[in-house]
Amino acid sequence: MGGVTCVSGNGVSVWCSLGLVACLWTFSQGEDSPSAPVPADPAASTWVSAAATGSFESSPLPSADEGSRLNTDHSQWRPRRVRAITRAARLTGEFERQSGVLVACNELIHTAPDVFKDIVIAATSHVPVVALVNNDDDQQLAVEILTGLRLPENRLRFVKVQHNTMWARDYGPRALMQDNRLPLVIDPTYADDRPEDESVPTAIGHLAGLPVVATTLRVAGGNLLSNGTGVIVTTDRILEENPDLEQAEVIAKLAQTYEANEVVMLDPLSGESTGHVDMFATFTSPTTVVVGSYSVEEDEENARILDRNAARLAKVVTPQGPLSVVRIPMPSNADSVWRTYTNVVFANGALLFPVYQNTDDDFERHAMELYRAVLPGWEIKPVNVDGIIDSGGALHCTVLNLGPIDIDRLSMPRPFPAGRRPRFVSSSLR
Repeated sequence: MGGVTCVSGNGVSVWCSLGLVACLWTFSQGEDSPSAPVPADPAASTWVSAAATGSFESSPLPSADEGSRLNTDHSQWRPRRVRAITRAARLTGEFERQSGVLVACNELIHTAPDVFKDIVIAATSHVPVVALVNNDDDQQLAVEILTGLRLPENRLRFVKVQHNTMWARDYGPRALMQDNRLPLVIDPTYADDRPEDESVPTAIGHLAGLPVVATTLRVAGGNLLSNGTGVIVTTDRILEENPDLEQAEVIAKLAQTYEANEVVMLDPLSGESTGHVDMFATFTSPTTVVVGSYSVEEDEENARILDRNAARLAKVVTPQGPLSVVRIPMPSNADSVWRTYTNVVFANGALLFPVYQNTDDDFERHAMELYRAVLPGWEIKPVNVDGIIDSGGALHCTVLNLGPIDIDRLSMPRPFPAGRRPRFVSSSLR
């Protein structure tokens, strides 16, 4: 019998027994990327195929079960959730090599088209972008927003999968890397009032031909951070979202589902609506975590909350050594808008960094310099998120790292609408 240690919000360590679980599938695949941060090196990603063309894309897909091709328009399709059990796997770190990142267009392209455009511009120079659309009209609107831009070739593709909101991080697929290196898609329970968001992980897993683990545990992706080597971090908001379970049960289910050997449960920010850990923390390596910091004069209550959270994390010992905690200043929330510098997106040697019009430039530069120090060689790419931060999220909330999920299984070339093709330029694949 294995076990998991949790450092909980009240400082109590809990050890939960995990039964031996067996794998329902056997596969083979090449070695995955190391768990260290991706260097800013122009070498090609081993997870990205050069076979894609330079057009925006949508496609039929090979079926894992039938060996046939399926249409990616799932407007009338509802996935069958497959229960599976895995063994010897890990939840990869976001700083590791990514096959692509996923952006959900519904809502985003209608309410914040400039944010969508700037995300695509910033990300595609380093990593392919998979854009979920509900229908042809959404795809056409997204194309119109991007028309005339100089985008790298082969780096943007559209896939039709029904979804309700732009918060892809919270409901999108998280992939575990198994010991045989074939990804395993996790599909936790999401929001009862967003059934199409709820179906996205299984839809993506089905299209990619991957097994899917469905769990009744409610886990929003923005409230789950991984160091890539068995440590996961969340806040006690997850206890409120699973009221029928005791804390020890939640910890055990988290550890079993995401193959963690340590679960660290922190306090959420006081007054911030999501309660998610990504609003104040992010891992930059297996042994480094960045944690926000308020001055006592700015926000005394949350200054103390973040200091406690930082102290808890500093006690964590990873398989690679003690966890180093780096503090980063948090922008003011005096106007009840929860701006953050930890809600970042890792993109193969580039860090998409949220910026805001009404923050002090020196304050912002200091935060960017901190990331340059902990991510040497990475390019820091500022993206203005004023168009979405009032809704409670920034970059990490809207962009999902796909990790080892093979994006070439998700789409194939489709002719670009006449007169709508953006100007592509050649690119070096990191």
